[in-house]
Amino acid sequence: MRSDYIQTKVRPIKKMFIIENNDYEAFEKLFLQIQDEIDIIQNLIFVNDDDLWSQTNSDFVRSSDPDIILNFSTLDDNRLSLHFGIFSAKPDTDYYKIGRFGTNLISFNTLPSVIKKFNKEEDIVFSVLSASKLENTPESLLACINYGLLQAKTQELLPVTIFKNLKADLLTNVGDLIKSLFISEKYIHLTTHIGDIGGSGHGSSIYEINYNKQGLFVDKKKYIFVSKHNDFKTISYFWNTRSFYPYSEIAWIPIEYIGEISALVDKETIIICFDIELQSKIKSIYPATTISNPSALHFTGRNERWTFFEHSQMISIVDKEAVILHPAEKSFSDIGSMGAFVLETRGLKEFRYPKRRNIGKLFFPKYHDSELFQNQFRRISELGLSTYVLQVSPLKAEDISKVIKLPTFTQVLKHLFHDVGYTIKTTQKSSILEQTVNLLGGLGEISIIADKHIFNLLITLTPKVRTEKIVKKVLEGAGEKITSDDVLEIIAEIREKGAVNFPSVTLTAEKILDKTSLGKNERNNLLPVLQKLHDQRIFLRGKYFQCPSCNSNLWIQIDQINRVNYCIECNNIVDIPIHLNGQQDSDYFRLNQLIVRAVDQGQLATLLLLNCFHQQKNRTFDYQSNLEVYENDTLITDIDLLIKIGKKIGFAECKSTSGFTETQVNELINIASKMQCDFIAFSSLVEATSKEITDLIALLNKKALSIPAFIFTNQTLFNPNSNMIAKYFELWYNEEFSKGPIIVK
Repeated sequence: MRSDYIQTKVRPIKKMFIIENNDYEAFEKLFLQIQDEIDIIQNLIFVNDDDLWSQTNSDFVRSSDPDIILNFSTLDDNRLSLHFGIFSAKPDTDYYKIGRFGTNLISFNTLPSVIKKFNKEEDIVFSVLSASKLENTPESLLACINYGLLQAKTQELLPVTIFKNLKADLLTNVGDLIKSLFISEKYIHLTTHIGDIGGSGHGSSIYEINYNKQGLFVDKKKYIFVSKHNDFKTISYFWNTRSFYPYSEIAWIPIEYIGEISALVDKETIIICFDIELQSKIKSIYPATTISNPSALHFTGRNERWTFFEHSQMISIVDKEAVILHPAEKSFSDIGSMGAFVLETRGLKEFRYPKRRNIGKLFFPKYHDSELFQNQFRRISELGLSTYVLQVSPLKAEDISKVIKLPTFTQVLKHLFHDVGYTIKTTQKSSILEQTVNLLGGLGEISIIADKHIFNLLITLTPKVRTEKIVKKVLEGAGEKITSDDVLEIIAEIREKGAVNFPSVTLTAEKILDKTSLGKNERNNLLPVLQKLHDQRIFLRGKYFQCPSCNSNLWIQIDQINRVNYCIECNNIVDIPIHLNGQQDSDYFRLNQLIVRAVDQGQLATLLLLNCFHQQKNRTFDYQSNLEVYENDTLITDIDLLIKIGKKIGFAECKSTSGFTETQVNELINIASKMQCDFIAFSSLVEATSKEITDLIALLNKKALSIPAFIFTNQTLFNPNSNMIAKYFELWYNEEFSKGPIIVK
């Protein structure tokens, strides 16, 4: 059992809609469906065009963090969900109809405690302006998009909510609509202020690009978006901007009313318009006004809301499962739940994964029926795990209770690959590396091999059995029936499985030190390290002598010496000598056979890179080594090292002292791109100025990389520190994140 600290929060469900530009019917459907929801304006709307796939829009969606994509467009849901890391569905089935993903006003029947301290519920009156109806006309869209629409069916339910004293004025003429455009008391903003009580704001971070360095929408200026009344490209731009800056003086008007807003336009007003023809018309009416045609959304940070519904607690985790409880008094209702909402859970290391569309399914307990409850999502969000909750328990206040299963890193990895059509398998090398890490004492102890003298000593004491020599021998007389590649593959497989017996290098401690070429003082400093390696069974200690019967060289490990010992060759009894040639006999040391295999298979070089990444201090660190990647049962590539630091995942190619072929580089880039990795890495025990590294950089520079390609050389591998790569994911003085080849120093 383990105990951990978590934070939970109840908040409304947040949606992202995709529609075709000029598709009024889709807009009408989604607009009317969300008008009875909490946080209407926090839902996002995008149109299907090339800009949808821009990096700016991707970052905006990441910062806004919607729970589901409801796709009214012709776009493929699979493409959408892969790109944004959010499940996407067409809202044309009962499972995914819009109403299932709305947190309705009827469920909001208790004032947050922070408001109750200063107000009595019966004294609070909400006065708002609202449109009267939605029609496909400039006037109606002007009203609905700016003010929202309080429908009769919604108003009938308000008496059981905190909005029972709501007073709504329906605006029915253009004059009133335009005159009140910058008044904040609008129905569409009914819960905007409430959700921000207790703390809100966009914030800023060195880990996020600032897309609003001009400071738009955060000043005192008026921003008026102008377009044709069915131009949902402009309308969606306005809508999404308002979701980030709900208190700014921004409004949208159809071009038909451009001449009627003169009273609102002053010398600092900025008019935003994407249509060149309309810009000319606007300029003719307001020649002194600035007209802007932004190329992308302007925003920074993320908007945190509903903080007064947060609850902190300690939980117990038993058998990878935890029961999450959230008190009813920190939710929208104190008399029983009446609909759907999201329960956010933060704080567990198991939530630290990049956002992917289906990864949240791994957090359901085994008994959950995903087919029956398709709409009830769990997803990895920007802040933790977001769980769809549907509770209908009128007049009975109940704490929210959910069981969360915590998947292992291996389970998550298999899912991530499977979700894009791949399967992965570990190899014998995976086992060799893992057991070597265990032998060294765990990840925290593998830094011992980053001592160059120790590393070189382990290499020196490894028997020089090389595959190439075996291949040459096997190929003699093979003719054309078998190729060298065939033999290489066979021999490599034999070696990986441990079927090749390596002769052992057996030396005294003094002879081992002679291998280091160190001076006397430096040797003395190395002795405690050798003692530690002996204690960890890297070096095995024993007696080395000749059998008097058959003259075979024998080595018997000290902890395997018995009262009666036998020669392994002739099976005669042998005595352990205490002297040799008149001198006291010394103990002799050998490398553990596992270390010999690790060196021969190139895993010691992989361990050096693993140590470098582990040195990067982060709350969560996971890895997997030597993976084979299959597509339709066909091996397409292998990955020497897969690393997860925090939420970032990367793949690495490791070499001992050789360079990298273009095929190896291309394969790593391709699989990293498909898996949406945050970085790739290459390591080799060569100089940073060597031809191998120069050629690698030239290769990488030919690729259009959008992520860092870290290059580790012997200078870094033998001198790691805790801030070698984190700085490349930070924005201190740069406009954008680092990408392309980077020699790590």
